Amino acid sequence: ALAAITDERGVDRHEVTDAIHGWDRNARAFESPARSVAAGDVDAGLGLRATASKLDLGFVPVGTQQVRAFAAADRTEKPAVAALGEELETGLDDALAGLDGFDPG
Repeated sequence: ALAAITDERGVDRHEVTDAIHGWDRNARAFESPARSVAAGDVDAGLGLRATASKLDLGFVPVGTQQVRAFAAADRTEKPAVAALGEELETGLDDALAGLDGFDPG
C-alpha cells in the first residue's frame, strides 16, 4: 500500500519510512499498530479503520482489501464450520454494521 501511494505521489518510499518514528517495528496482532500509536510509541501504523475508531485515532485509507473464508471440503459438515458458513451467508451484514470501514459488498 505504501509503495503504491509513494509511487503515485512521486515520493521516495524510503524517505517516507525513514521519517516515520517506529516504522521498523513489527506488529503481533491486527490491533497492535493502533495501540502503539495510541501509546505514543510510534507515529503511524497500518491497521483497520474499525480499530482506529475504537481507539479514537485518526485514519487515512491507503487502499482496500478483500477477505475470503475457505474451509476444507471434508470439513464443511462439521458443526462449527457449518455454523460459520451460515453466519457468513446470513448474518454478515449485521455483524459488520457497527464496524467502521467494512463493506460486506
